[in-house]
Order: sequence, then structure tokens, then C-alpha cells
Amino acid sequence: METPSETSIEQHNRTFFDSMAETWDEHMGPEHAEKLADILGGLCLESGECVLDVGAGTGVAAALIAPWVEPGGRVIMLDVALQMLVQAQTQCGEFDGIHYVQGNALRMPFASQAFNRVICNSVFPHFSDHQATVDELARVTAPAGECVVCHTSSRDEINAFHKSLGGMMAEGELPDRTTMEKLFHAAGMTIAALEDSSDHYLLRAVKAR
Repeated sequence: METPSETSIEQHNRTFFDSMAETWDEHMGPEHAEKLADILGGLCLESGECVLDVGAGTGVAAALIAPWVEPGGRVIMLDVALQMLVQAQTQCGEFDGIHYVQGNALRMPFASQAFNRVICNSVFPHFSDHQATVDELARVTAPAGECVVCHTSSRDEINAFHKSLGGMMAEGELPDRTTMEKLFHAAGMTIAALEDSSDHYLLRAVKAR
């Protein structure tokens, strides 16, 4: 059962991102997609993989992932904001292997061990309960599968930006390295890489076989 705080945060996120959906890509700018392509290109995605894009937004990541996992692969886009998924369909409609699901990362409607990769692009600070969400991400990741947390800015820039927004958005924070390691370790995953540079953030966590 949701707590009142979780319900409030989820509703706020849905309302905020629904209102931003039509202009989101313009707000992010073309350099976001370019940087993200570099990050995702380093993951060595393979044809046939089943990938979950959590907090998928307008589908920028999904559109980049789909050509790598085809043929035979699938990309499931999950987002709490329906209007983000509506916008995503205009960007990703050419790919048969992309599917759209409205839902919350705390209670995902997927079977355990369903995905080879779980991608969290530009969304981790918005999770209301980091440990519970990481536990859920680990649950749907297949044995030897990978969970990826990425951003096209550094951790300091991300956190400063959220604070500048004020209100509930200011509470969204990307945790420090030690905290992230503890979160994923508690969920039964091992951090294989964690990069925090001036132009990107990338965490790769692997689930035991």
C-alpha cells in the first residue's frame, strides 16, 4: 500500500511531467540526445535483448536503443506520465519492438527477471524511495543482467538544477557514490562501473547469475 508521501510525490511527478511533455525535448536540447547516444553506445547492446526503459519520457533513449536490439529484441517504455508516452509514440512509432506502459517504478507490472537490461535515464532523483525502487529494478533484472543509471550531466549539476526548481522538485537528489553502492548491494547487485564526469553520470550494476 502506498504511503501518503509516496502518493503525493507520484501525483506531483505525473502532473509536472504531463505538463512538460510537449516541450520536453526542446527543453533538453539536441546535445542531450547526442551525449545519451555516446553513453548508450558504450553499453554494447545486442540484438534480441529485452530492455526496460524506466522513466522513459518522450522516448529519446528508447529510439536509440531499439536499432541495437533489433531484430528479435524489445524495448518496454515505462513512465508515470501518460502525456510523455503519447509524445514518445510520435518519436518511436517506426519501431515495432517498442511498447508503452504507464506505471510507477515502485510497483512495476512485470514478471521477475524479465529484462536483460534496465535503463534509468535522467530519472533516478525523482524516485520517492530509492531503496524500494532499486529493489524493484533488481527484481525485474535477469540473472547476469544489468541495471544502468545515467545522466548527461554530472551529479553536482543534476542536484543543483533540481534545487533551483524549488518546491517538491528540489527534494529530488542523485545520491553520492557510497549511498548508491549500498542501495544496489542491498538489492543483490554489484556496481561494475560508476563514472561521474563533467558531461555525464553513468552507473552500471550487475545482478548475480
